[in-house]
Amino acid sequence: MRIIRSILAPVDFSEPSRSALDFALQLARRFDASLTILHVYEAPSGTDEHERVGQAARDAVEGLRTELSRADVLVQAVAAVGSPADQILDWARAHGFDLIVMGTHGRRGLGHLVLGSVAEHVVRSAPCPVVTLRG
Repeated sequence: MRIIRSILAPVDFSEPSRSALDFALQLARRFDASLTILHVYEAPSGTDEHERVGQAARDAVEGLRTELSRADVLVQAVAAVGSPADQILDWARAHGFDLIVMGTHGRRGLGHLVLGSVAEHVVRSAPCPVVTLRG
């Protein structure tokens, strides 16, 4: 059986990602694992706007960490800039996470084909198991 010591929980502040974060927290408690919350944002052009958006992303993910810090689990928060799927996979590989827990919007049909799916890309390429929860 695989030991789970560290869990990566990507969030975009949607309801599906919040539900997945709650589930990741439950798993972290159960396995006495650390939990890293990762929020990936896209950088707008323009230096001032880039810094403002980056600071807002860091503040938002830190707010989640503070909220969860009372849960008897080591919780870290990270905001990264770039493509969500690529950043999630890069973080999972670079930091050796044992599990990724993430939400999915459950799109089907044309919306799924046109928009693609971050969760699907992560599931196909992740270096560790991925749990997805449909919103």
